[in-house]
Amino acid sequence: MKMKGISREIALEHSDTLRRSAIPNRATLNYLLFLIFPASICGCDFPELKGNAPVTPEYSAENECATSVKTSISINGKAENLDVFTFNNDRMERLDSYQRFEKEDLRICDIATRTGEKTMVIIANSETDRYDWIDINCRKALDKRIFNLEEESIAHPIMTAEQQFKAGSTCQVQLTPLGGEVVLRSLRCDFSDRTYEGEKLRDIKVYLTNINASCGIQTDIDKYPSRIINAGRLDLNDLERFIHPEMIYAEIDNPVGTARVYPDIKFKTYPNSCPEESVGSPYTKLVIEGRIRDNTYYYPIPINRKKDADEPGIRRNRCYIYDITITRTGLTDPDGSIEGLELDINLEVKEWKEKDWYDVRF
Repeated sequence: MKMKGISREIALEHSDTLRRSAIPNRATLNYLLFLIFPASICGCDFPELKGNAPVTPEYSAENECATSVKTSISINGKAENLDVFTFNNDRMERLDSYQRFEKEDLRICDIATRTGEKTMVIIANSETDRYDWIDINCRKALDKRIFNLEEESIAHPIMTAEQQFKAGSTCQVQLTPLGGEVVLRSLRCDFSDRTYEGEKLRDIKVYLTNINASCGIQTDIDKYPSRIINAGRLDLNDLERFIHPEMIYAEIDNPVGTARVYPDIKFKTYPNSCPEESVGSPYTKLVIEGRIRDNTYYYPIPINRKKDADEPGIRRNRCYIYDITITRTGLTDPDGSIEGLELDINLEVKEWKEKDWYDVRF
């Protein structure tokens, strides 16, 4: 008997093949279990972001890890808002809870967590909407988040803190900025014994070049610039992308001569501690640009790059304070070397701290 041109034997063989292919083999089952297993550990449902309401799992007989407790904590740091993440302190570091606090809520806050050993990560002053954190379900996902310098606030820089704790205990957390601060505290020009003695530096611009434009919350991945702002010179297109361009650019209104002036210019930048300068990893520089007579000169100063520097380059939570005396004409290239310019440079490096305290209860 024929089945529309196909022999009965061939049809039966084809039917058996289809039945066998519908049954998953051991390798397929193992793969499916691998996909399902991480989401079913302890029977816990991972939390969803729900505004300011404390995020806690539902308790069930199969889910013994769902007990909710509170932990008291003090936060040292100047904050407009806080995004608080708690992760299980184990190999997988799954998200336990999340909550966002606005400025009016920072004095006393309540967050619930499961019992056990936890790791808390706090991000302050982020403009990220709470619903944009929806993909954060483990610590590794949070570590991949990148912040852009152009979006930072000069008054309220992004700050973070990390603390391991046991749910129900009390601990203290210090918020620290992602980046560092560069300060031109004072400037003086002394052209004694030069043919242009008595001249002043005019039309002065001060800015940063070779700036690391992006940064994650992990300091050990911020050594090399991943994206550069003002590569080798002042780029007006880069400057226009800043919400606060004064973060990397300033002008001094009056000419500077032998009398020291104190502009107290403060810049913010992300870490750049690459051990050696290269095309892809240039040193971040503080550049002073000005005119002497009818010529424009540049004084590009690599930030914290003296040979005897304990921690060369720009580090997180450090303030680099410069007092500079210019004694001769500068370079015609804003990215050149200042060796031989006979600049008198005094650098003070100290910790950059914010001092306001907030009590937050978990």
